[in-house]
Amino acid sequence: MDDEYRGHSKPVLFGIPFSVKSNFHMDGYEATVGLASLLETQEKSTCSLVQFLKEQGAIPFCLTNVPQGLLSYITSNPLYGTTKNPWDFSRTPGGSSGGEAALLAAGGAVFGIGNDLVGSLRIPAAFCGIVTLKPTQDRLHESAMNPGLPGRGRLGLSSGFFTRNVADQEFLLRQIVGNPKYHQMCPYSSLSPLLSTGELPGGRKPVIGWFVDDGFGKVAPSNKRAVEETIESLKLKGYEIKEFKMCDIDEDFQPYVVADMLFRNVMPDNGAYMSQMYAGEPYDRFMSHFIRLVRYKQVFVIRWLAQHVVLPLAQFTSLKSKQVLCLGNAYNANPGCVRQNQEKTDAFKFKWIKYWKSLGIDALICPSFITPAQPFEYPVQLSTGVFITGLFNMLDCPAAIVPVSPVREKENDKFETKGDFVLKLQAKAIKETTGMPNAVQIVTLPNQEEMCLKVMKIVEEISEGVQALKWKSENQTIWTNGDSFECFERLLRHFSNIFPRKKSNRIFNLKSTRLHTNSFLDSFSLTFILHFAAVTPTEKSMDLSDVSGIQLATSPPPRTAIDYNSSFEESPAKRVKFSHELTKSFDEKLSQTVFVERTLLSHYSTYFRVLFSNEFRDSQASSHRIRLITASDFHLLITIPRAFEQGIKPNINLQKAVELLEPAAYLQINIALEHISDIICANLSHENIIKIFRLALLYHTPLALRVWRAMIRQFQTMFATNAYLTLKENELIGLLTDKHLNLKSEDERTVVVNWIKHNSPLQSDRIVQFAQRNFARRPQPDSTKYEVIRNRQPIGAVVSFGGWASRGVAQKIEVFNKRCERWQTCNFNYDVPNIRRAYNGIELVDDKLVVFGGFNGIQHFQTTTVFDLETKKWKSGANMHDKRCYVTGTKAKDSHGRHLIYACGGMNGVSRLKTAEVYDPLSDRWTEIANMTHMRSDGAVVSIDNKVIAIGGFDGRNIHLGGECYDSIVDKWYPLASNMRTRRTGCTAVPIMDHVCMVLGGFNGVKRLDTAELYDMREGLWHSVSVMHTARSNFSACPMDFSVYVAGGFDGQSTTKDSERLDLRARKWQALPDLAEAKSALRMISLTDHPFLDELFHISDDDDVVTRW
Repeated sequence: MDDEYRGHSKPVLFGIPFSVKSNFHMDGYEATVGLASLLETQEKSTCSLVQFLKEQGAIPFCLTNVPQGLLSYITSNPLYGTTKNPWDFSRTPGGSSGGEAALLAAGGAVFGIGNDLVGSLRIPAAFCGIVTLKPTQDRLHESAMNPGLPGRGRLGLSSGFFTRNVADQEFLLRQIVGNPKYHQMCPYSSLSPLLSTGELPGGRKPVIGWFVDDGFGKVAPSNKRAVEETIESLKLKGYEIKEFKMCDIDEDFQPYVVADMLFRNVMPDNGAYMSQMYAGEPYDRFMSHFIRLVRYKQVFVIRWLAQHVVLPLAQFTSLKSKQVLCLGNAYNANPGCVRQNQEKTDAFKFKWIKYWKSLGIDALICPSFITPAQPFEYPVQLSTGVFITGLFNMLDCPAAIVPVSPVREKENDKFETKGDFVLKLQAKAIKETTGMPNAVQIVTLPNQEEMCLKVMKIVEEISEGVQALKWKSENQTIWTNGDSFECFERLLRHFSNIFPRKKSNRIFNLKSTRLHTNSFLDSFSLTFILHFAAVTPTEKSMDLSDVSGIQLATSPPPRTAIDYNSSFEESPAKRVKFSHELTKSFDEKLSQTVFVERTLLSHYSTYFRVLFSNEFRDSQASSHRIRLITASDFHLLITIPRAFEQGIKPNINLQKAVELLEPAAYLQINIALEHISDIICANLSHENIIKIFRLALLYHTPLALRVWRAMIRQFQTMFATNAYLTLKENELIGLLTDKHLNLKSEDERTVVVNWIKHNSPLQSDRIVQFAQRNFARRPQPDSTKYEVIRNRQPIGAVVSFGGWASRGVAQKIEVFNKRCERWQTCNFNYDVPNIRRAYNGIELVDDKLVVFGGFNGIQHFQTTTVFDLETKKWKSGANMHDKRCYVTGTKAKDSHGRHLIYACGGMNGVSRLKTAEVYDPLSDRWTEIANMTHMRSDGAVVSIDNKVIAIGGFDGRNIHLGGECYDSIVDKWYPLASNMRTRRTGCTAVPIMDHVCMVLGGFNGVKRLDTAELYDMREGLWHSVSVMHTARSNFSACPMDFSVYVAGGFDGQSTTKDSERLDLRARKWQALPDLAEAKSALRMISLTDHPFLDELFHISDDDDVVTRW
């Protein structure tokens, strides 16, 4: 993004990360809303709200969890698990936007987006202590999302934001509400802009209405007290206060009548859509009662008995509850009932507005919900509590949540239930809520968001607010309100408890910022002081439980830039004195201070770049304290990108790389982070890979993905050494369900059995169920049968291209599947004009398959065609200087480490060639090099020790016995130290080790050869190896996994489909299954751990395994 906007003005939200509720559509991502039936269904469009925010420079960085089907205020589903409230892990963060609220409250995002049907924004905000505003439905419409309840009656569905304060809420709304650009994206969104939230005409103060009793439910003492204290504070500030009585609106619309209308509007079809949606779905453990109730309600007998027998009789037992009776009777017998209910809803809206205006109020303050955050088992049982939030969806009024003073000690211990079953449950739900967030709800008339924001500001100013997030598991305090850029990184050690580590909750190391941005150059002239702990941290363990957190602290804002610059420009003695004085103001034990220019920090660190380019408190501070890293390690982190700029690769050992991972991820020094990741990946072994994976999962998701792939590749070694026994249950299940897992079919059952034996029964319950459901004796492609979980894709494969068959140029791509030991024809359509050819050269360089030269039976080619394995598209490259059939080629690195392709010899249709040229894929240019000493066609070219060697071949009269080596420094060919033992043309050469190559087969002028020879550059000698099963020339060979694969060719009588493999460790040849067709002059390459293998093998995910687990 920096490159995109360099030299241009940056959009207002430039570089601000935000999270997205996972029911919003994102192109290429799922919007499952917790339903297994929607897994693997990727959306093909991005919702207008996310698209608009991206155009304003904001960065969507994760999708957050939602309830199953969105129909609850407990954020839990069987796909991604249960999201926990960061204030108390035993309680829900609310729903359906609970994942958003939990992430923001924990400091993991700058802002989030969600939507609200019956409180889906407001309940999570109240439970987690953050700010939100549900606008009027058409004020902020949305184009593409899963609404949870389509076709609902008279219920406004609104999109909105989660923020930490009202100022950020208003800032975001001003960017989008009434914006013509957004209206073009979503025409249903109103063009009415957000007006001023300043003083009212005449300087009058808003008139505030209030209530604590909605006449239907009963709110907890803490929620009632929050409203009453807010109202008293407003009175003291001189605001006119009027009581709003729900029962006085109209005689025909008493609260229980209004509640009945709301519940009928939620389910106009009596839950038929919900029942169909949940059919065949695994039930979430916390929502199972609700789902069964919805489905049972579709059975007439059960519904009739419940409505006319069970619920009426329950009113004379301990299960009596007017709320449940109201919910049970909310049933539309026919379409006419739906219409009548909607008529009543419209009439109620007019009565509501009439009563509102009769009071002369501007805004209404009422309870945010019936309780503070509830334990997980209660939201389904207390679902009637959504009346106090859903009411304002039905009225389509703007409604907001502003945190006030938290729940006080024991204030919810006394709660009168009067024998009501629902109130008894509510009394249990509000126990032990001391310190939990508490809030009030602010409501205005439709389309009066400006007045709502104004009153929100007033309430925020007079309220105590939610000051600190206190973890009950440890006596730690993490600040979450006020200016952003506070130490949410400490929360990462707890994220495994707050958020299920599943697909939807991908937590990245993105730092929080305020939303108001300005030019990056505004404050770069200041030198920045970094304070580090004087004590060097102890050796970092790679166990997640040992990873410690960090704390940031800042000095007071500087007076002026000039004052501080003059201080820094003084003598070193004064500079040291100044730094000691400044350090002392933080902590007397701190003694290490580093002076760094802001421009340098901003250049290397995304963290500091965002910090310095915003207007919150820390942006103008002259110093910053970091306890997460020592001064020497910070200097090393900054040195890494500097070294790369100078062309130097820093040398860091594995232990130091692990120690630097956390600060590099926190400070987002991306070049250092990539280098650290490379070092860690280069030093992975079966002994450390599991611990490193868990550490990477905590700090740097891209590294975790690389380590996971390495674990998949190395799993056979982990199995042989029993290292896999230390895996966690969910890790093992994840590996076993991965189609890329490198594990022999006969070992799958043994892995599970041994892991269960090694771990306690309590740890193995899920893996036992998994094994019982998914192990099956599946026939393998080689006709054997093993108990396996799924079909798997090999880690590596040999791919055969082109060649000359009985009917001309071969068109099939064939792939050798090492897992089943056979060749498979690939259905991938790679053919384009002028690509089908034989006797050509082919090399794979940096995911580019370069095809050059060759012959199609009519034409000799000098063209180059490049296939991009990532985009799966062909493109034409530069032409060679000569037409070349029977060309031989190889790739080698130049002095800068770039791969170049060498094309040597061949035939141009008239004569044999001694010319050679080199191709640079980056510049798409062929460059002629010195001629070889002999003309060579049908020879072999190979690169060893980073030198190009041409061997054998035919010059039109003679078959060559010797070879020559190219020196790129002096641009000259030199003969090899010794000749082969046999003359060869139509032979093939492959590299075996850094200094050794092997030449196989060919034609000696008399017969086809089955012999092979090794050449060692260090001693300059040739050595015989065991002979092949089939004598052949004009074939192809390819090394992979300590073996050399040979296929096709001409055996002296006809083209052959035989293939075989040399095991280099056993020094034995093994016959392999035949190719699909006999052909010569084919070309083969090997692919190992490459995404393109998915295209070649087409092994789909097993629905039974993936959907269920």
